[in-house]
Amino acid sequence: RLGHDQGVLAQYLVVDTRDGGEEWVGLVAAFNAHFEHGFAYLGVARLGELDRSTRALEGAVLFLDHLFTTWPLRTLYAESPVWNLDQFSSGTRRLLREVARLPDHWYLDGRHWDHVILSITRERWEEHGPGLLAVCQGEAS
Repeated sequence: RLGHDQGVLAQYLVVDTRDGGEEWVGLVAAFNAHFEHGFAYLGVARLGELDRSTRALEGAVLFLDHLFTTWPLRTLYAESPVWNLDQFSSGTRRLLREVARLPDHWYLDGRHWDHVILSITRERWEEHGPGLLAVCQGEAS
């Protein structure tokens, strides 16, 4: 049983194979799981070109399905500086709910920026996940 700060629950490299090659486009990870409370933390990183960012998000959608299917998690938490929030597609934004905001937490380019804590619950995944999965699987084929 994993407890606080006990490491990575699952981690995968997101690879785009559409053009017959293997281009690394992202990394997804779930960490610091607390099964007794039903939550873990989620990390998603895009690698490479910005025009490949949808493939990294598709990998994240597939990863969310894996997490909620495999483990008895009820909530996943993600944290982001506010300047990164625009990178999420409208589809994944339906899953995310802001649960906390630390005002003026980060300093970059001469100004302070908020830090946002987001959640994805099992209920929201069950409501919106199947549609997102269908889009991902339709584009991948």
